[in-house]
Amino acid sequence: MTSFRSRLALSLRSAAVTTAAALVTLAVAVLLDPEPGPAIFGMLLAVSLSRSQLERDLRGRLEAGLVLPLVALMGAGVGALLVSLPWLGALVFTLAVTLSVYLRRFGELWRRIGGLIALPFTVLLVAPLQSERLGPGGSLLVTLAVGVTAWIAVTVLQLAAARLGALTPASVRPPAPSEGSPSPRTPPRLDATTRLAVQMGAAVGIAFVVGYLVFPDRWSWIVLTALLVTVGNAGRADVTHKAVQRVLGAGVGSVIALVPLLLPHPAPAVGIGLALLALFAGLVARPFGYVGWTLAVTVVLALAQSVTTGRFSLLERWEEIALGAVIAVAVAWLLLPVRSESTVRRRLADLLSATADWLEIVTAPERAPEDGEADAPRARVDVALARVTRVAGPYDAARRWLPPSWRPRACGWLDTARSAVALLLDRPRIGARRPLGTARRSLRAPDELQAALDALLEAASGS
Repeated sequence: MTSFRSRLALSLRSAAVTTAAALVTLAVAVLLDPEPGPAIFGMLLAVSLSRSQLERDLRGRLEAGLVLPLVALMGAGVGALLVSLPWLGALVFTLAVTLSVYLRRFGELWRRIGGLIALPFTVLLVAPLQSERLGPGGSLLVTLAVGVTAWIAVTVLQLAAARLGALTPASVRPPAPSEGSPSPRTPPRLDATTRLAVQMGAAVGIAFVVGYLVFPDRWSWIVLTALLVTVGNAGRADVTHKAVQRVLGAGVGSVIALVPLLLPHPAPAVGIGLALLALFAGLVARPFGYVGWTLAVTVVLALAQSVTTGRFSLLERWEEIALGAVIAVAVAWLLLPVRSESTVRRRLADLLSATADWLEIVTAPERAPEDGEADAPRARVDVALARVTRVAGPYDAARRWLPPSWRPRACGWLDTARSAVALLLDRPRIGARRPLGTARRSLRAPDELQAALDALLEAASGS
């Protein structure tokens, strides 16, 4: 397993590259238009793009370079609609983010395009792109230039860092399993991707309606929170866990963001500089937990909105974030709910399958594996293990805070499976191949799964 020190070093390097890309994009945006809106948009777009681009190969980066400027122009158009025709703008915005999720069901290429669609639409909620000085045409051109600059800065800096060994190039990473991969038991109903798309549309649409009718002057954070809590939905427990963390992290972040705004007449450059510092801290903290990242994002977005709109209220911010989180959780639980346990079993199926393929190679009794033969299967195990870890957050929290009798049974599955795989990666055992196959078959019978995983852990430990 990766040590904390090495994870921290990788996080610092990645944060430095991302912050540098954001700074370059921000500088170009300021040269094109001194108003803060495009600068904030470019900075946040570069940050969002950095995370997705790191997982792309060369083809994926070129696809992003072609698609992102067009999507940024679409985002600018929707931003104009939100100002001039708010209800129509809300409808187009909701349809766009719903489409970004629904596209995942058509394969890896469309999943990547859907991710690109979501980027500028999320950012424009806090960074208005309409410039009174440049007019609509000039604003669109600046938006296009900022989108292209963000892509160039992220691509060049990440590839340079990979060449220097500071980051792992995506070209050597195996592709992640599709979100649409079948679960161990696929029920005869609407597929998970379609249900997640419907939930996204409902959460964002309801947030717009509530915001426009109840808080017409400050609706953006309700929509933003509903969007951020719903995106990447891995089931009801995941949404609830993210909502709680977002409310807690955003509350602390709002207090921190309030401090520099107490200074008399703070200049926009001060707010942007503080936002960059908060951004770097959040990027470093992101691999270690969602709360730290949420706290930093709240500071960044609050400072960005105060710079672009000149207003900030601590109580209003908490109220809007809590309301958006409640909307997201209610939709996840009541509208076409996705069972978190099913998601866990699907991720465990990927992990156990990858581990079985790798173990068969490295423990083959008839011959030793050739040089490099086991590298790709081992990399698949690492990817699958990371995906399991991403859905384990609610269950790790339950194990930490709830008594044993209240914990979901998936807590035991995740803990046992990860421990067994870690032991096998450290010391492969041919005797674990049979219990590994039994555990894979038991994924279709949840009541038998814990016993099968316990047997696998026993075999992996050599007991």
